[in-house]
Amino acid sequence: MKKNIIKTAAIVIVIGGLLTSCGSLAGDKKVFHENGVEIVTRERLPLVPHGMDVDYLEVRGKSFSHLISPSYVFIPEWNSIIFLTHRDGGAYILHIFSLETKLDIALKEDGVYVGRGLGYPKTDFLACYVEKVDGDIAVLVDRGYKSPDLRYELNRAKKTLRPVR
Repeated sequence: MKKNIIKTAAIVIVIGGLLTSCGSLAGDKKVFHENGVEIVTRERLPLVPHGMDVDYLEVRGKSFSHLISPSYVFIPEWNSIIFLTHRDGGAYILHIFSLETKLDIALKEDGVYVGRGLGYPKTDFLACYVEKVDGDIAVLVDRGYKSPDLRYELNRAKKTLRPVR
């Protein structure tokens, strides 16, 4: 009798996980190295046909889910990477992650979000890249299809992101 209850409970848990798309399969995995630090991007595919796939970025023992940018951009002057993630409710988060200290500065973006093209080549029409760095300030260029490039000042000390006029 006890064995039947355990089998039934296990079946219910497996079926429940499948129906709610809690489970996932490993998809593409890419491994990068910056200053001797391994950075991994990976895709998790849903077990059910219409479930959501989720991309992850893993670095220095931390995992960031819902990666929106294709990858990340390394800023050697800061020994940091920047990338964009998405949270429920429409919040986009631009991360500045220090490879040395493991400090993550997370900037919530409201309305227009910057960084969706981080990781694309600079020549790509949807790229976002670092144009220059001066101390704690980096200038990001956000390219758009058939529109002028937009520039933003990313200040890691003040934890701000603002358009450059």
